[in-house]
Amino acid sequence: MTTALAQTEIRFTSRSAQLHRVRGEIRSACEQYRCSRECIDHIVIAVNEACTNVIEHAYGKECDAEIVLKIFKDGTALVFHLIDHARPSDRDCVRPQAIDLSRPGGLGVLLINEVMDKVRFLECAHADGNVLEMRKTIE
Repeated sequence: MTTALAQTEIRFTSRSAQLHRVRGEIRSACEQYRCSRECIDHIVIAVNEACTNVIEHAYGKECDAEIVLKIFKDGTALVFHLIDHARPSDRDCVRPQAIDLSRPGGLGVLLINEVMDKVRFLECAHADGNVLEMRKTIE
């Protein structure tokens, strides 16, 4: 008999100082789902990057907006829903770009897509906001 693990929900404000706590909670959730240490390290980096992008690009200087990260298992996949209430993102701007080492930034989306098996935006339940879904198969 197996026991179902509950969904993990992490709520935090759009301040980069919150990310240390968020990374720890992501790590703990992944450990509950018995991910390998290497897999956990990769997931933490990728999800942290997605959270950083929301803080920097979706909210900008609005420092007290709420962000919600939901983590749950769906079959063999560990699923992450990153939810914000900012203006809807331009989906064309949130695609992996060609690597250009002559300018800083731009590698985050590429990293997220390299680590995760599937990355996509879902329909948001409210007028403003974004739901980024990231899936990682675990064994």
